[in-house]
Amino acid sequence: MKGNSEHAVSFLKKFNPNGPWTLGAIATDRKAVTFRTFTEEKEAYEFIEKENGKRNLYFLVNETNREIDTKPSKTDIYQAGWLHVDIDSSATDEEGLEHDLDMLLSSLTDKLPKGMPKPTAIVFSGNGYWGFWKLKKPVLIEGTESKWEDFELYNKRLEQVFGGDHCFNVDRIARLPGTINIPNPQKRKKGRKEVEAKLLEFDSSRVYDISEFKKAAGVQSSGSMMDGGETSEVDIDVGNIERIQDLSELDEWSVPDRVKIIIAQGHHPDQPKAKDNSRSAWVFDCCCSLARHGVPDSVIYSILTDPGWAISSSVLELKSGADRYARRQIARAKQYSEDPDLLMMNDRHAVIGNIGGKTAVIEEVDDQLKLHNGQTFKRTKLTMSSFDSIRQRYMNKRIKVGTTKEGADVTEELGKWWLKHPMRRQYDHMRFMPLIEKEGVYNLWRGFAYEAIPGDCSLYLQHIKENICDGNQFYYEYLINWMARAVQEPASAGEVAVVLRGGKGTGKGWFARTFGRLFGRHFLHIANAKHLVGNFNAHLQDCCVLFADEAFFAGDKSHESVLKMLITEDILPIEKKGYDVEAQPNFVHMIMASNDPHVIRATGDERRYFVLNVGEGKRQNAEFFGRLNDQMENGGYEALLYYLQSIDISNFQVRKVPQTDALQEQKLLSMNYDEEWWFNKLQEGRLLDTDDEWNRFVPTDKLTQDFVKYMELWRFNRRGNETSLGRFLSRVCPHLQKVRKRATVDIDDGFGSSRRVSRRVSFYDFGTLDQCREAWERSHGKVDWEEPVQLDMDAQHETPF
Repeated sequence: MKGNSEHAVSFLKKFNPNGPWTLGAIATDRKAVTFRTFTEEKEAYEFIEKENGKRNLYFLVNETNREIDTKPSKTDIYQAGWLHVDIDSSATDEEGLEHDLDMLLSSLTDKLPKGMPKPTAIVFSGNGYWGFWKLKKPVLIEGTESKWEDFELYNKRLEQVFGGDHCFNVDRIARLPGTINIPNPQKRKKGRKEVEAKLLEFDSSRVYDISEFKKAAGVQSSGSMMDGGETSEVDIDVGNIERIQDLSELDEWSVPDRVKIIIAQGHHPDQPKAKDNSRSAWVFDCCCSLARHGVPDSVIYSILTDPGWAISSSVLELKSGADRYARRQIARAKQYSEDPDLLMMNDRHAVIGNIGGKTAVIEEVDDQLKLHNGQTFKRTKLTMSSFDSIRQRYMNKRIKVGTTKEGADVTEELGKWWLKHPMRRQYDHMRFMPLIEKEGVYNLWRGFAYEAIPGDCSLYLQHIKENICDGNQFYYEYLINWMARAVQEPASAGEVAVVLRGGKGTGKGWFARTFGRLFGRHFLHIANAKHLVGNFNAHLQDCCVLFADEAFFAGDKSHESVLKMLITEDILPIEKKGYDVEAQPNFVHMIMASNDPHVIRATGDERRYFVLNVGEGKRQNAEFFGRLNDQMENGGYEALLYYLQSIDISNFQVRKVPQTDALQEQKLLSMNYDEEWWFNKLQEGRLLDTDDEWNRFVPTDKLTQDFVKYMELWRFNRRGNETSLGRFLSRVCPHLQKVRKRATVDIDDGFGSSRRVSRRVSFYDFGTLDQCREAWERSHGKVDWEEPVQLDMDAQHETPF
């Protein structure tokens, strides 16, 4: 079968009008591989025409920093001008393939995931489709690891959204349209035939800024110690992985037939495992066997990630987590091949060189949280041990480390042996670093608990809008943006806490726990303030979302200081028992809930709290919350994560907090004694109880007496004097003036009587009532003032009979 080389060249000129073009020809047995960079259209055409239909032809998506004569690697990439995704069918029959192709093409055209722009180009590869998005400004890579890793996160995100193949690498080669897709023998056995790759769509007007796309976020795997850092002992260049076409190629390393059967079938049908016959157990069996026979890491990796071999099924199901999982299994297999006890200890422990000035051995243990509604949160907690504790813990188990001249076994205590072993798991430091990795650092970040996948979470969003925000669109938009910011920027301080006040059964906890579950182990639910105000707070060191459920008392000053630190400070002092206090970045995003009317102490110019009075439309509605739970458990969490990751928060200002009625209530309940006294004056519309209306002038001594009387009436312990009262009044009423004018006053004559005299006395001039109320609102927010009703007590009433 012959392709159309003219179409191939036409595509290249559209894709990169001025060249150069790096092309590759690869034989189905992967043994004959040729790569060249072309600057002339004629030479490129001749190369394509010569190879078309004989070898599979590919083009390099991104631009190199040199002319290529071998398969390019990431260090060869100068800049990346395109984002890409490859989505293939997994069908094994013609009917299934046809159905899949229709569905896959629709996902790139008329049924694009929400928020995803249309591709610039769509290419039919023979077994699926490539989608390409051209960037307005190419991203410089310059062969630098940190730059290509950051850029690849955008391709990983596309892979997550579209369910694409594992091909996010910046040095990716793609099927060249107009050339023949030639199946290898393995694929021909499954019925695959030769087919021409075609350009289906190319719209040069679809050019995008990189900011229009989102980066992928990691997904949590198990709590193994291996997850704490990169597996640097595994040497793999994903961009240069070469697939094996036939299992006979493994004869180079004398791999036995048993292992070949496991690779081909995903298990050994005649040798089921007695204890653990799971797919993951067979993956580990395969890795160990290949590692023992000296098969290179890259070859093992290619087998684990090749959909053509059944052993890869459980790996590839992890989507964006497949790369990390495959590397981890290879690293574990190498350790197991060295010594099974080494793998066991490395899975369980790691040495951290410096924690608060000490060297310690860490271990993550299960710490499941059982809630009253039956939900279980699977968490792990970090424990730390000294070297001596590890030696004591394992002193009852000895392992063989050699033999004497006489042939007797030489043994050593397991803990002592592991601590001395050069392959023990070790890091220099331990940090919580969301979305980044750093060599030599045990990273407490585990990613999100779910894969971001388009789907339906409409009932949860309905609950937020109709119940949590009581139908207020403005409040809903702020809250959704607050949540999106926590998801998209987990390595940032929350700056504003969400405070929910309402009755039992209104869904406050449902909202917080559902959102928190996206963060998995980085979500912490507390119901007692001592977990935060106590001496030791190591549980906060890897917390992104904190749900304080009836945990704080607004009248407790110690609670107020802790809340301020957790919400707004960039640094948290983390204190582990027995270790010095360490300063760590504060990434806590707090949600508070309470049934009490007074939840927080809110000041007049409060910007730290977004307070909501939760609606009661679905209170105790078991049917609604049952449907909500079913939806979330069936793809809702994945859909919610995708939705929040897709929201544009570039213009969102988290500190621009809506001044809700609920916040105003908290401000009023949080007033100190002098503020409460003054607020009552403004609310009643008079300065002295003896007045019938607002009189702008009031004698200073009479107002002071009124203030003292109020304090005594309510038994407030208020120390101060007339001067401090004057300062307070100047703060809440900046236009206040103190004047002296003549007035008639009563003077004690010293003999038990008084006489009225005219003299000059001090007055406060408060101006109008509106002026004073406006001054209050400028510092305390909008108030719905109650206008006093004037009753004419002297009016004559008609007698009804």
